[in-house]
Formats: sequence, structure tokens, C-alpha cells
Amino acid sequence: MFRRRAATLQRHRHRSRRTRVTHYRVWWLWLAVWWRTETTSKLISSPLASRTTLGEAMTTYFFMISTDPDVDPRRCAVGLACAAEALTSGHEVEVFFASHAVQLLQGQFIDGLDSRVGMPSGTCRTMMESLIAGAKIACSTGSQAVVGVTPENADEVLMVTDGLVWSGPPGVVAMSAAADVVLSF
Repeated sequence: MFRRRAATLQRHRHRSRRTRVTHYRVWWLWLAVWWRTETTSKLISSPLASRTTLGEAMTTYFFMISTDPDVDPRRCAVGLACAAEALTSGHEVEVFFASHAVQLLQGQFIDGLDSRVGMPSGTCRTMMESLIAGAKIACSTGSQAVVGVTPENADEVLMVTDGLVWSGPPGVVAMSAAADVVLSF
């Protein structure tokens, strides 16, 4: 009888612990839902979300393009296309080219990209020219040096030199922190 009673008590203790764990998990789930709701409502009512241009919502997009175009040219073209689309839609766009993606700023390189990604001739150049005309363009000084471009010879090699921001990691951090949406390609 004693053994039977001890086994029954052990089962009750186990159930009790299981119940406590369940209540603990439910409490954490409730907290997570509450936090997400509070955070979302603050984002919706934030000053960033309420900026407007001519009555339409304007969002700042930051695109970080760092994929090597020799390794994955399609991903680079998709990044350019998304940035150009955001600009066409009336949003503020900032693009930072890093690593070997700085080659996309070279006129000769961008002309050869269309055939490698299966797009009609001139498509990538058109997207890049629209970005140059309306977006803030920045590039990594160190990455440009690796491919042989410096601020001194940039006029001869790059499609854009006026307004080009030469920077590094501090520029990436500052631009991404100020943006509403950050996308990396």
C-alpha cells in the first residue's frame, strides 16, 4: 500500500510540474504576442512611417549589393532591378556597392552583364543610369582599390563620379541605420 501511495504522489508531482511548465510557456507566448503587437503599433505610428511626398507614403530603401557579379550575375541584376523599381515607385533609394560588386559601376562591365543574365541588351545599363540619376550611390573605397579604381582614376573607369560617396563599413552602418527598409543582394 505504501508503494502504491508513493507512486500516486510521484505522478501528482510530475503532473504538477508539467502544469507549471505549461503555464510558464503560455505566459511567454502571451508576452511574445503582446510585444509584437506593441512594437507593430509603435512602428505604424512612427514618424518614419508617416513621411509623405505629394500625399503618398515615401519609404527610404537601402540596397547593399556585395555579390560578385562573376559568381552570381543574376543576383546582381535582381538587386539593380529592385533598386530601380523602388526609385520608379517614388521612394528614396540609397545603394551601396561593396566587394567585387563595385565592378557594376564600370561602364564596360555593366554592358557585358546583360548577355550573362539573359536580358535584352542595354537593360542593366538602363537600370544603372536610372539609379545614377535618382538614387544616392556609394561604394567601398577598399573594394574599388582591389579592382584598380581610385578616386583619382574614377572619371576614366566608372559610370558615375558626381555625387558618388566613397566609404567603407561606417558608411554602410550609417546608411542602413537611417533607412526604413534594408535589402542585401
